[in-house]
Amino acid sequence: LLLTLRGTPYVYQGDEIGMTNIAHDSIDLYDDVETRNAWKAAEAAGKDMGKFLKAVHWQSRDNARTPMQWDATPQAGFTAGKPWIPVNENYPSINVAAAEKDPNSILHYYRKMIAFRKAHLTLVYGDFEDLLPEHPQLYCYRRWDEEASFIMVHNFSDQPTSWALPEGNYDFMLGNYVEQQNGALAPWESRVYRLS
Repeated sequence: LLLTLRGTPYVYQGDEIGMTNIAHDSIDLYDDVETRNAWKAAEAAGKDMGKFLKAVHWQSRDNARTPMQWDATPQAGFTAGKPWIPVNENYPSINVAAAEKDPNSILHYYRKMIAFRKAHLTLVYGDFEDLLPEHPQLYCYRRWDEEASFIMVHNFSDQPTSWALPEGNYDFMLGNYVEQQNGALAPWESRVYRLS
């Protein structure tokens, strides 16, 4: 999505390998001052701290601030010492070294998308049209300029969703699934098409 829209895309550390947010089981493992202050205020107000910890799992900035997961060695290869916040326990399977070895990894897909964006400046500067503004699961839009016309479609749901290209001759350019199904998008699938 970010790499097919206008503006400057950013990659927050770990996005490019699919790092996941963490949900610590104790407030003591959170370092974020905003989270700690909210915890103290909730405690002083007599709130249900079990429920509050679940809210922290969704809202704390520390959930996305764990050390970068470089490999499957202790501390995810981030440090030989103790990091300021615990490494996510899934580091043995989600890390840069593993992603480098997998040609279908998120990391390799990011590289393809970045190269594609650089090669097609229509995605940087072209016009925009939302093609399905009312669709509850799909975000589908056209980007075009005098050089090219592209259709992007993203399934933002955990369910397969039926979909058809608008009229015209389109070439499939790339997507995040190795195989595409005609007439349907898999859960969380994204595709890019170019008008022939």
